[in-house]
Amino acid sequence: MTGKDLLIAWLNDAHGMENALIQILEHQIKDAKDYPQVQSKLEQHLEQTRRHAQMVKDCIERLGGKTSTVKTGEQQTATMCEQIRREDEEMARWIQQNLPTLVQQTLQEVTR
Repeated sequence: MTGKDLLIAWLNDAHGMENALIQILEHQIKDAKDYPQVQSKLEQHLEQTRRHAQMVKDCIERLGGKTSTVKTGEQQTATMCEQIRREDEEMARWIQQNLPTLVQQTLQEVTR
């Protein structure tokens, strides 16, 4: 397997994970209907995830269809992966900062 083939395989895995996450987020948004702050953040992350899936798809197509621009394609792919990582880390920080409050609110709802 060439380096390019390996990159495309990795990107296909990443694309599959992004698409799976879209479905998960859609369900979580419905479940968070009583928590507008959480629902809003999940909706924002859903849009980011949809964009991530499209960006990865574009990279796959670019790498698979234009071998003469692989070097440029690799830089664009690296830049795209860095952007996705930053946005996912931002969501993880938000969850970490807000999880105690959200759990407490949920427990109060359950015990009422």
